[in-house]
Amino acid sequence: MVEIPGPGSRIAYEQAHSGTLSARAALRRVEECVTFLQSRGLGLSPRALIAAYHVVTRDLAKKDWGRTSRLIWFVDLVRQECGPEKAEECRNMLRSWRQLVGRVKARDGEAAEDNAAEEEEK
Repeated sequence: MVEIPGPGSRIAYEQAHSGTLSARAALRRVEECVTFLQSRGLGLSPRALIAAYHVVTRDLAKKDWGRTSRLIWFVDLVRQECGPEKAEECRNMLRSWRQLVGRVKARDGEAAEDNAAEEEEK
């Protein structure tokens, strides 16, 4: 595949980082850019992959689980563009990030329960 930097990658990056689009709308726009590039036999530039990464990890960055289907889509993109080893690295990194989010949620949940119990005792 030939990688040609151009408007598709730039637009994907801009849409992913748009402060005015919802997470879902940003994802759809990035998906459209990726589909456009792939349908023409063009490789995804690092900038396009960064855009995809950004939209699929928004939830994780906000200490939420992230949507599994979005994470799988991203790992599949990495597999297509960078090979199975890099895809496995990304999958492991995303899994670790989700586990960390789970631990934070559990810790915060325990703290919230402790605070509620203290309030009831007063």
